[in-house]
Amino acid sequence: MQDMRVADYPDQDLLALGLARQIASDLRAALHRRERAVLAVAPEAALAPIFDILGGHELDWSRVIVLPTNELWDPGGAVGAARSLIQNRLLTEMAAQARFEPLARSADDPREAARLAAATLDTLVPLDVIVLNVDGEGGIAGLYPKSDLLDEALRADAPSVLPVQANRSDPVLLTLTVPVLRKAFSLHLVAQGAQERRLIEHARTAEPRLFPVSAVLDVATVHWLA
Repeated sequence: MQDMRVADYPDQDLLALGLARQIASDLRAALHRRERAVLAVAPEAALAPIFDILGGHELDWSRVIVLPTNELWDPGGAVGAARSLIQNRLLTEMAAQARFEPLARSADDPREAARLAAATLDTLVPLDVIVLNVDGEGGIAGLYPKSDLLDEALRADAPSVLPVQANRSDPVLLTLTVPVLRKAFSLHLVAQGAQERRLIEHARTAEPRLFPVSAVLDVATVHWLA
């Protein structure tokens, strides 16, 4: 069974307040280490209350780069929901000074788009802070149990970005891969429901191919409701 760090909160409001405070502290520490800090966040509505609070924290946001952990690939380069959520809920108030770095790139095919995104990301790793939401299937970022390239994304030598689909009929997501997630200075996992908490407990002894979240539990702090 994997060891993991856990932060308990009595309610969702205090989880949002506490995690936003921790992320801001992590970013300040990163800015002491180097000239810029990189924050990657899952573009999910469940994390929006955390984003709302984080954007108001005082730090040198002009030296912070913010990017999504996964983003829908559109051949025409249209702005998707992931980018809109981050820009409207996180990059406000103090955080409006931060630089947004999209994963999605205009390209003829998703593999080329992933290669272009990886070329940029490789200049930014190791990332300073990553914030992920755990879904009901044990998925993280754009990696789900049925993702077509999950085995490749789990490998230690995986490219930093891959184009994945849970099913052939699903849209393509460009996602950070497990090596990038594991190498972050600070990795935070959010599990806000009882189902997600039970899933994480089960994932501690499960294979990452079945529960991708298990690939990072030993290097993450899990934030959940007590």
